[in-house]
Amino acid sequence: MQRVSIFILSILLFSGCGFDKKDLNDIKLLDENEKVVYPEKEQGDFDLKDYLFPDKNQINIYKVVKYRDNGGDRRYNENNPFMLNENEAVEYIVSENIIKEGSNTEYTVKDFSIQRKELVDEFYDIRDYRRFVDINDTYYSYEHVDNATTLYQVGYLLCKVMGHSDSKKILEKEYSDVLELMCKSESAQGVRGEFREKKLFSVTYYFAKGIGEIGAIGEECNIRDYDTIYKSCIKSKKELKDIK
Repeated sequence: MQRVSIFILSILLFSGCGFDKKDLNDIKLLDENEKVVYPEKEQGDFDLKDYLFPDKNQINIYKVVKYRDNGGDRRYNENNPFMLNENEAVEYIVSENIIKEGSNTEYTVKDFSIQRKELVDEFYDIRDYRRFVDINDTYYSYEHVDNATTLYQVGYLLCKVMGHSDSKKILEKEYSDVLELMCKSESAQGVRGEFREKKLFSVTYYFAKGIGEIGAIGEECNIRDYDTIYKSCIKSKKELKDIK
């Protein structure tokens, strides 16, 4: 999702910046119950098509703010952001089964899945999301293990449905019928499994039915372990300001 790439950022907050899930030396990163299941029939109380996108052509205007911590301690001075954009615009062009998000991302709505295609540099990142979901369902998961080269890399991305609210307030405006989604990722790289660099990100999204994304909050932490250990974290907030 373009949203993930914007934040590089779950509702789960990590203890410090260390891994709370598994040591990434363990090649089996995701348990079977954490992997997405694509039913061959409509199955689930919520149709993600109704929430991920607006139901008509529109431009969503967001306020986006980011904060740095002090050396990986995850203590953010929210009075002193290092980045503030009051007018980040995302244009949606909606047809029956195709939704265009900005200039580089397109979604194709299928019977039981939603395919996302994003142009990244000169290549397409293509992902399939489960379309009909219940609370606690995984709608997207991905594992990456590369041990064929000297530079050893492993990681995963896991996205789940966390909850539903009758209403949610964003920047003093109340939205009804809101779905809460979460994505988290852990990755590491090093030489032959001796990991020197680790990254974790987590982001919680809020989508209002018929409107699309109304808010998100996320965190990214990086750890580099060479002669000394360097840690850094960034917290990001995204809130819908206006619709045109």
